[in-house]
This record gives sequence, structure tokens and C-alpha cells, in this order.
Amino acid sequence: MSNNETNLETVIGQRQIVVPGLDLPVTVREMKWGDAIAFVRLLSKELAGLIGVDAAGRASLNLGKLPEIVASSDTLTTALVTASTGLTPEALASLPASSALEVLEAAVDMNLTEALLGKLRRIGGKVAGAFGAAPTPPAPPAAEPTP
Repeated sequence: MSNNETNLETVIGQRQIVVPGLDLPVTVREMKWGDAIAFVRLLSKELAGLIGVDAAGRASLNLGKLPEIVASSDTLTTALVTASTGLTPEALASLPASSALEVLEAAVDMNLTEALLGKLRRIGGKVAGAFGAAPTPPAPPAAEPTP
């Protein structure tokens, strides 16, 4: 964490960062459910970059590419940052690039955690199992980093 951040994640699930170019600190929060669903809809258009096929011919998700896809997609980036900060797209676009990237990094850190992605994998495995697919066992939940 930079010296400009106040770590509030462990208390209330948010982080405040001071961003050059804005008069006030930006609060980055975990997205609300509706915003998260809208983000997933946008993300589904980018899934081709996440889907791979293993040696047995089974499809698998390479979630390690998720942050790269988010960072390279203006639509996804804007959706993630605006949903987790309340900034307007215009306010985001007017920030210096280094400041916008700092806000994006905080939004990715807050919303694409291993804990959240692990829940998604476990739910996906249960849904696949309900339809007779043999899901690969999900990775065990990762411990949250300590501040």
C-alpha cells in the first residue's frame, strides 16, 4: 500500500486513496451485487481470453488472466472503477494516467480478490455438478492478506 492510502478494508470493506487531480480522497469499495452482475455481463464478452482447453479436452478458466483483461479493456475498466468508486466516467477520463491507474489498481484489489474468485469457482463447480459435469476440484480458499 502506498503512503497515500488509509487501509479500511479490514474494518468496513473499503479503502480510501488520495488521488492527485481530485480535490477529495476516492473511496474504493467492493461493488454492489447489481453492479457486479453488470460487470460480469461485460466480462463475458471477454471470456474468450480466459477459456482454455486442457489435455483431456475439458474447458477451464484461466482466472490469472482476469486482471490483464480488465486493465486492457476500457469498457471493463470504466465499469469496474465507476461501480466501486462512484466516480463518473468523465471524472475518471479527466484524471492523469498515473492517478487513474492507481484507482484501477485499488478497484481490482478490492473486487477481484482470491476470496471472491474462490467463491465464484466453488459456485461454478456446484452448478456444473448439478448438470452432471465433473468439475475440477476448486482451489482451497486463500487466506486474506493481513494489513
